[in-house]
Amino acid sequence: MNTLTAALYRAMVLNGYRDIKSKYRSINDLNVFPVPDGDTGTNITATMNGGVKGMEREDDSHLGRLAMACASGMLLSARGNSGVIVSQFFQGLAEGLDGLETANLVQ
Repeated sequence: MNTLTAALYRAMVLNGYRDIKSKYRSINDLNVFPVPDGDTGTNITATMNGGVKGMEREDDSHLGRLAMACASGMLLSARGNSGVIVSQFFQGLAEGLDGLETANLVQ
């Protein structure tokens, strides 16, 4: 695999979301600092769900637009500090992919 396409990006985000969603309780249990409120997994799941919903408005023809739709959806759905951190990570990816229909991968 040498090329990152919009379809591959979508699949990677969806698979990550499914994995986080299936393990959110375990992630909540890890949450002890700075406040043991036990909601990190819940917050990341909600944030990523916003990204998945954001991607639903875009087709798989343009990687940069899909990545930005995902990041925007996450930012608008960000919950707690962990959600904001995740949304900013995806915003950085989207900025790096801005304007690209596909991206070359270094092996």
